[in-house]
Amino acid sequence: MVKEQANSDILITTIIGGIEDVKGKDINILDLRELENTVCDYFVICEGTSNTQVNAIVNSIREES
Repeated sequence: MVKEQANSDILITTIIGGIEDVKGKDINILDLRELENTVCDYFVICEGTSNTQVNAIVNSIREES
């Protein structure tokens, strides 16, 4: 369980780094571990100011991971 949490922390840190690299705003992390029947443990939401920036955020996260 501890190793799984460490992997989640690394993944979240990587995602946040990718978002911040292209100046994504209002980053929110939703912890869904307490909910039953979820498909993920966390949900990361951020804001981009244009379609171009949102695409840059996606590409930045992909490059980070």
